[in-house]
Amino acid sequence: MLACGLRLNHLVVFAYSSGGVPIVAISDPNFLFRYRRSSTSYALNEIAEAHKSRRIYFSVASNLNDPFDFRPTYVEQSARDILNELKLQHGHKRIISRDRASELQGKALSRSEYRVLTKKMRPGYESVRAEKYAPRKVLEALPTKTNLACFSDTDSNIPMWAHYSENHTGFCLRFSCIRDEWASGTAFPLQVRYVTERPKITTAELRVFAGRSKKGPALKDTRYAAFDALFLSKSDQWGYEREWRLIDERGESGYCYVPCLKLSALIFGALTPSEFIEAAMSVVGNAIPAFQAAPSRDSYDMALKQIA
Repeated sequence: MLACGLRLNHLVVFAYSSGGVPIVAISDPNFLFRYRRSSTSYALNEIAEAHKSRRIYFSVASNLNDPFDFRPTYVEQSARDILNELKLQHGHKRIISRDRASELQGKALSRSEYRVLTKKMRPGYESVRAEKYAPRKVLEALPTKTNLACFSDTDSNIPMWAHYSENHTGFCLRFSCIRDEWASGTAFPLQVRYVTERPKITTAELRVFAGRSKKGPALKDTRYAAFDALFLSKSDQWGYEREWRLIDERGESGYCYVPCLKLSALIFGALTPSEFIEAAMSVVGNAIPAFQAAPSRDSYDMALKQIA
């Protein structure tokens, strides 16, 4: 797993479920590519971190350029449906354990204190209000509580060079995918799914996703579907990006060690300044090859020429 997993409402979400089963079916690319700008103050440091420490920079999801990211259509359950679900789950028992009540109170509660505190905390419409409120807060918090590192599985995409590498003046980091690490249970990039219709997520699905619902059919499938709708679904208008994502949660941008990806080449844009190419090459030396992209002579393709 990544050193910093995704924790939200005491739920830890990684690329694997607790049973070690991948949340989504994935293919297995040999390389993933990260398009970057050369004009930033941290461009050379980002190359050094990836090369020397296998650390990759993660950005807060709220800074993404797609306003629909992490925003499926929310379908709220009726109060009666939520109440029925709570009764099915808890019966006439209190809906919070003594351990959890003690955690919230900041001290160990005696049995008598617990009974007094939770006397009215059985399934009812007050409980329903809380269960309607919590999923909305999950949706609101996701973009600010989640960090991403985004990749593409192609290094020759003309719009990607234009949009993410400053009109072909930037560079591209080529990462080799270490299959042993992917199979060992560590976090790995997940492939984005491009769809024509915006996904929907219900109150019940969010409750399952956030660990607030412990009973019901096909809970594992529900968690996978919710994860897909929240983190991996984008409009097909973005399909040219062929995106893969590493997902992490710390609430702030920064570098994180990623054992499943190893920097294996630098690729410079067709218009990358020679001064930057020279500086970048001094960071990696002769340890990895370097290429420069150039427009093909007879097709709409970017051809790569090895320069080191």
